[in-house]
Amino acid sequence: MLLATLEHRRAKVPRTSPDPNRTLNRSCLQPDRAARRDRIIAILAALLLPALPNRKQSEGMTCANNLKQLSLAWQLYADESADLLVNNHGVPETLALRNTWANNVEDWVDGDDNTNLTYLLDSKLGPFANRATRIYKCPSDREPAANGQRIRSMSMNAMVATPVN
Repeated sequence: MLLATLEHRRAKVPRTSPDPNRTLNRSCLQPDRAARRDRIIAILAALLLPALPNRKQSEGMTCANNLKQLSLAWQLYADESADLLVNNHGVPETLALRNTWANNVEDWVDGDDNTNLTYLLDSKLGPFANRATRIYKCPSDREPAANGQRIRSMSMNAMVATPVN
């Protein structure tokens, strides 16, 4: 009962500073609490910032992951194709047949093969790569062709595999 009376009296008495014309600002943190908060934030930042990769590292990790996914698609293709590698024709054959690992021939001018994702989707590796087109390009490759951003930076020597239709 006494405690309830004291709480009631405390609630009715306005809190003022030694200067009767100025009330206390209760929203400000006390200096020791503010310093403690700043130290905690600094410690957390020191712990977390090294874990966040910079742009170059994250692009490298993405490129390595893309290469891993392409390699897996190649392996799946070989498993389904009597252990044959996916074929890679030369430029004239690729343009005529569109029956290779990527189905396109990129150039430094404005060829449709530079930007048309359909070629990658319909390629021999397309179904084994879950029709993912981003795995054919490293994110650090920002060199555009004359007609826009290239769709592929991964390549394969034309002499690899036996051309089989």
